[in-house]
Amino acid sequence: MVHRVKDKNCTLSTDPWTNVNGKNIISYILNCGKDDFLLETLYTRSASHSATVIAADIRHVIKFTKFANIVAVVTDNTSANQLVWQTLQTAYPHIFFHGCISHVIYLAINDLVARLLWLNSMEGNYRKSRMIFQENQQLWTELRRLQQFEGKKASVLLADTHWGTIEKCFTSLLESEAILHAFVSGTDFLKVKTEEQKVKRQMGFDVVRFQKVFEQNTRPISDIYKMLLQLPSIYDEIKMSISEFVIITTVLKERYDFIYDDAHGVSYLTNPRYEGQGPGNQGWSRGLHR
Repeated sequence: MVHRVKDKNCTLSTDPWTNVNGKNIISYILNCGKDDFLLETLYTRSASHSATVIAADIRHVIKFTKFANIVAVVTDNTSANQLVWQTLQTAYPHIFFHGCISHVIYLAINDLVARLLWLNSMEGNYRKSRMIFQENQQLWTELRRLQQFEGKKASVLLADTHWGTIEKCFTSLLESEAILHAFVSGTDFLKVKTEEQKVKRQMGFDVVRFQKVFEQNTRPISDIYKMLLQLPSIYDEIKMSISEFVIITTVLKERYDFIYDDAHGVSYLTNPRYEGQGPGNQGWSRGLHR
């Protein structure tokens, strides 16, 4: 790795996640050209990813990685991380600190789930039904046996630091609907009596699905800018109340404004794909995208 990054400018990116034991962890990854290197994985030693812990760990990793020319550090767009940028910018004036542009999609999903009350209720009921099986080994074993027999995915456990788990939850629910009905037919989340309820559940899946395409590094960050401009018209075609549409468009505008700055604008304007020339997606995802 040392020879691969020699004389090259590199980006240090953080990837927070939660393991199967509920421990909060941050992985530190060195992005150098087309190469990605896992440098270190550290426990945050706390119930959340606090600014103090993150800043101390980033200092540790930068010191440990003296062989690389780190010119940028990219983290999630949380208030804790924004405080980290301010704290470390003074200590490292030659390093550019910024939030991951794709993370705004994850934040928008959380906003939508929180503000659309029926969607928030759907998520809460999913958690309850998921815990029923998780706490009963016999039920869980039988559920997995039936899912595997029918080629269905396992029910996903929601995790606040895992991108895409809400979408995966709703996907696994829709796939295993008949199986789950057999187990918990009395659960409100699974009992669908009207066509309106079916539409809402499908809409819940549609609302959170757009995050999926940005879970990997293969998408250029300029596509996020374009998506946030197009989503209001896409949701305008989905059957919903005016109040729900206003909530969705408000969330999208807030998150668009949250990340709209010089760095984001330059990344969009310098992408030749939007001028009808140049390469495809490959090669445009580096920098402000994990």
